[in-house]
Parts: sequence; C-alpha cells; structure tokens
Amino acid sequence: LMAPAGAGNAWPLTEGEAGGGWSSMRMRSRRSLRSVRRSLFGKRASRIDEASRLEGEVLTHLVEGQRQLRSEFEQLREETVVSMLKFEQCSLRDDLARLNTTTKNLVRDEMHQVVEDYEAKTRATVSGLAGRVEAMGDRLSKIQAQTKAVEDVVGETLRKSQGKYISALSMCVELKDGLKREAAYLQGVRGKLRALAGPGGAT
Repeated sequence: LMAPAGAGNAWPLTEGEAGGGWSSMRMRSRRSLRSVRRSLFGKRASRIDEASRLEGEVLTHLVEGQRQLRSEFEQLREETVVSMLKFEQCSLRDDLARLNTTTKNLVRDEMHQVVEDYEAKTRATVSGLAGRVEAMGDRLSKIQAQTKAVEDVVGETLRKSQGKYISALSMCVELKDGLKREAAYLQGVRGKLRALAGPGGAT
C-alpha cells in the first residue's frame, strides 16, 4: 500500500477513488473474464453467475482489506509521530538540562575569575595609593618645614622693614613740613615781586 516511487508524498487512493478504481477495474475484469468464462463454461449461465459472484466477493474483500490497511497505517503513522515527538522532547529536555548545568558552571567559573581579578586590581590599587599617600606625607612635611623657614625669614624681614618704614614715615612727615615752609616762603616772595612790579606789571 506504499506510494509508488517518484510519487513524493502521494498516499493510497481515498475510499471514493479506490471505489472508482475498483469499479473500472471490475468492469475491465468482467469484460476480460466473460470471454474466459465462456471459453471454460460455455454458455451455462449458472456457472457464469457463480463466477461473477465470487469475483465480486474477491473484489469486495480486496477493497475492504485496502481500507483496513490504510486505517492501520494511519494509526501506525500517528503512533510513530507521537513516539518521535516524545523521544525528541526527552532528548531536548536532556540537552536543556546539560546546557543549564554547563551554563551554571561557566557562570560560576567566570564570576570566580572576575572576583579574583577585581581583588587583585583592588589590592594593587590600594598598595599604589598607600605608597602615594606616604610620598605625599613626606612632601607635606618638607613643605611645612620650608613654610616655617619662609615664615621666619619673612617675620625677620618684616621686623626690620617696620623700623625702616617708621624712619621713612618720619622723614616723609619732616619733608612735608619742609615743603609747606618752602611753599609759604615762595608765596611771600611772589607777593614781594608783585609789589615791586607795581600796577600793571607782570604777574
């Protein structure tokens, strides 16, 4: 009952097609068998009818057998498909379980590696920072010592400059007083010159 080679997914004829095929075959068989029956039995109608009846029963059994085989094959195919699907499902479940386990192991290993790398980098960073802090502490101590020395020098300079500033300020006051006296003197001289020039003289 399998499909002929080259038929692709062709399937045995349906019941109607099978019935039509058997009907046409039955008609051809009857035409061919009539000549055989006539040659064997002559024109005796009873034997011819018996042979026709037997022929019809045989053809009926063949059609029924084909229908039953088709039904069994359909059932077998469905069972095969279901079995294959179940097997594929079990196989996929096993593959998924293995993939899940492998993924968990990979993630765990990767996380361990990431943590180790991070801890190593952190230790290196902390060590480097500690060294830099210590170096900065040394530099700060040196800067503080230099600042103290500068403060001492500036303080001494300011003390010396303060005395000089006071002296300079006194000199400025004296100079200012002298300038005032000179201005008054010049003013008196200018008045005398005007008086000597008389009216209409140059100013």
